[in-house]
Amino acid sequence: MTINNIRLAVIIIVSISLPRIAIGQDDSIFGASLGLALTNMTGSASETTNLSSDIGYTLGINFEQEISERTSLNLNLLYSRKNVRRGYNTLPNYPINQENDYLKMSFDYIELPMTIRYEIISQSEFYINGGAFFSYLLNTKLSEENIPTNLLATPWTEKVDYGFSFGIAKKISINQNNKFVLELRDNLGLKNLVDSGSQYNLKSNTLYFLITWEF
Repeated sequence: MTINNIRLAVIIIVSISLPRIAIGQDDSIFGASLGLALTNMTGSASETTNLSSDIGYTLGINFEQEISERTSLNLNLLYSRKNVRRGYNTLPNYPINQENDYLKMSFDYIELPMTIRYEIISQSEFYINGGAFFSYLLNTKLSEENIPTNLLATPWTEKVDYGFSFGIAKKISINQNNKFVLELRDNLGLKNLVDSGSQYNLKSNTLYFLITWEF
């Protein structure tokens, strides 16, 4: 991450944290999240470049504001490393490596999911979540350094992604002030990540397994 990206992340983190200070701590919760991200790309560009899913990671902060006894607003600010695999046979004039016939493509995103969390059964601490997410692409990396520069272009150019976010969660109480939240969440992208002038389309779909420590 560059210095400017770090500054941007800090500004957003502070912006999300301010409501906790203003509202008070009685009905708001702050937390830290860590988890795995399984990313899959769909669309004609994915088929053309032989993209397949791979596992990455995510980490960040969480803010939850109670709306009613069983409903709350949940905000995350996450740094996500999304990985996919691309077949060597889609790179022009580049021989296929028989031992490793794909290269890993990594995409670093700042993500802001905003969901409503609803407790399915009162005092069960089982929840369903639904809402939206917004992402901004910070950086792109490839696993191979010896590939010619003209072959490094990604099959998409759009930096902004957005879509639906939904999932399920379970809270586990440790003591009066600390809880762990286990969450399975799917971010279904709606934005075409290929440049608008292209004939191809590409959309993201990322499945997260998150562990959040609320304190």
